[in-house]
Amino acid sequence: FASASSLGSLTYGSLFPNTAVMINWHGQNCLSHVKPQWLVDAALTVNPRLRLNPKHQDVVLYSITRLDISRNSLTSVPIAVFQLQSLRYLNLSQNKLERLPSNEEKSTVPLSKSGRNRVMAEAVGYIAPVLEEIHLQFNRLEQIPEEIFQLPALVSLDVSNNKLQSLPYLMWKASKLKELNASFNLLRELPTHQQGITVGIDVTSLTSEQIMIRSDSFSSQTSLGRGQEDKNSSCNDVSELTDDSLQDAQTLNSCVNKGKFVQNMDLKHLNIWSKNVEVNDQILHADEDSLENCSQLSALNLAHNAFSCIPSALPCLAVNLTRLNLSYNNLRSMGHVTSYPSTLKQLDLSHNQICC
Repeated sequence: FASASSLGSLTYGSLFPNTAVMINWHGQNCLSHVKPQWLVDAALTVNPRLRLNPKHQDVVLYSITRLDISRNSLTSVPIAVFQLQSLRYLNLSQNKLERLPSNEEKSTVPLSKSGRNRVMAEAVGYIAPVLEEIHLQFNRLEQIPEEIFQLPALVSLDVSNNKLQSLPYLMWKASKLKELNASFNLLRELPTHQQGITVGIDVTSLTSEQIMIRSDSFSSQTSLGRGQEDKNSSCNDVSELTDDSLQDAQTLNSCVNKGKFVQNMDLKHLNIWSKNVEVNDQILHADEDSLENCSQLSALNLAHNAFSCIPSALPCLAVNLTRLNLSYNNLRSMGHVTSYPSTLKQLDLSHNQICC
């Protein structure tokens, strides 16, 4: 009966948080770090009935929806901040952040305070599923982890007034990112390909042994070809072929050699505009898969950087861009019309060195 009465005292409010929590530690000017336990205690203040739950420390973090720690002295933040399951708004601006947590870092949140052996819950990486808005402006960041652009619900990202010299290629792969403010940085170009993917053979990366092997194989192929030519010429002398037959033999030989390296493929010509042409304001995609693979970025602010020309990645990768700000750079030319996305509606190139 005692156990039955204890179960009867359990309610939804004592098992799960029923009040959303907004943590506002803005403008304290004294916070140099943030501990995950502080987030737990702040959420328990609004949901006090969760103290009855032995595992309340893990569950209560689900109630945090907004977190503002701007205008402080933070030099780092725990990865637990980017693992809050209900967090939609995160403001870390106006701090002294030099780096963000790496994807390999683990967060440990105590599940219970009772007893000597405290049970810890661990999580790895950036796993905030509903985080939509992140403010990182006015910090000292030199790079942005590419995992931020893998957050599934991220819509707006502000990384202005930092020390960024490059952006990760995954900025073009963010599924819902529409606004990116990277002004007041040290950017000279935008990423055009993913790091680690190369085209062709990099001679500088080959070792001396690999170069010797490649040169030896090339020499053997060359000597074999010369020997084959000498053999053919001796046979031609013995057979005393005429000029016409010799020309036919050379033509046949070239065709045989070409067939070793050339592969014939059927080409189907599809004339899409045979009947009519339909003009649309936006790009139409054939299927949903291609739409998901395209960048959804619509507003890009690159003002006050070090661009000397229009970024070559824009027309191919920013296919849904409508607003572009490249003011206060080192541009000397506006570029061709094909240097911009076809969807562009607002362009700011003021305060540059454009002469043509």
